[in-house]
Amino acid sequence: MAPTTVPVTGLPRPRGVLAGLLRITMLAACSRGADGVNGPARAASAFLPERTGQRLEAGVLTPNTLLRWDSDGEILYTGLDGGNTNRAQLRAIHVATGARRLIDSAPTRETQYGDFGMSRDGLHTFFQLSGALYYAVPDSAQVLIALVAQRYLPGDTRRISVLGALASGKVAYSTAPDSAWIFDAPTRTQRLVSTGCESVAAASPDGRQLLCLATSGATGSIIDIASGARSPTAAFSGPSFDIPKILSGPRGVEHIRTSPFELTDIVNLSTGTAITMIASKEDKYLDFTNIDNLDRYSFAWSKDGSRVAYSRDLCYARGFTCERTQSQLHVFNVDTKETRLAAVINRDIGSIAFSPDGSRIAYLTYAAGASSNMYIVPRP
Repeated sequence: MAPTTVPVTGLPRPRGVLAGLLRITMLAACSRGADGVNGPARAASAFLPERTGQRLEAGVLTPNTLLRWDSDGEILYTGLDGGNTNRAQLRAIHVATGARRLIDSAPTRETQYGDFGMSRDGLHTFFQLSGALYYAVPDSAQVLIALVAQRYLPGDTRRISVLGALASGKVAYSTAPDSAWIFDAPTRTQRLVSTGCESVAAASPDGRQLLCLATSGATGSIIDIASGARSPTAAFSGPSFDIPKILSGPRGVEHIRTSPFELTDIVNLSTGTAITMIASKEDKYLDFTNIDNLDRYSFAWSKDGSRVAYSRDLCYARGFTCERTQSQLHVFNVDTKETRLAAVINRDIGSIAFSPDGSRIAYLTYAAGASSNMYIVPRP
């Protein structure tokens, strides 16, 4: 399949003329990646035939539904019970059969799941609810692990980290004021790894290291899980970054840096180099009849760090009224700098996640007043 060029656009979600006005009035300092690599060339947006992929019947979802694809066989996600209580639920759906199972149901309507994860073998599930971390025991009461640190970073939605291949059934988390812990589900034991960790942001793919962040959001440190040794990282830079956009992978710690004019870089904290994933639209012509918006909250890393998936929301307008909408799911290859089209659907794309082996991508869709769905597509 030939690479698909990606249009470059403004802020996510605002539609029509409002989106154009927002882009005109915002100011930002934009630059090319430090390595001089340009992002994909800009092309006129086109309304494409739908390519949704395999549909899974996931039940009642919301615009804020999150999914995690940590296990080979199942996808974890949040939803609603669909009854009069309208309470949040944590569910798992079997990728091959579509069979759903309930992991946990929130006690009240106001209670929401902060984070969750599953070991790759699917045997161990962890979730955060009302400031506490739990181990979900099949056919038994949930086990309370700890009260997790409440000093979260702005935009932080990932507060625990289920360790990878070398540590099945282990989860890393932080408690106030700055302690990093490991809980081992098979033995039901926990140990202190290190202090100086205010928020566990990510674990390396081999399960040997943790990335910890300070609540200031500007500095971090790498903790060796075996020894507890801690080494500082370089400071995060750029207009914005969020926890889901940070990867502790084979190239070291990297984060996705975005600007209001949509310049999007992958910045390596160890080397200081940056790869431009999406070129800037600063000083570009604004098309008021065909608005194409990058969803800056949709970025998702593959587990090995080789690719980044994200969505673009397109609005085809006539005058001041949006006539048709469409979202397109794209995948950027970090090594080749190519961007390819993975899915097209005529509604908004929500949460995105790669399969553990990186060969497939799951995504959620949402439309106001309509049912939400989960889809799986092969990685292009």
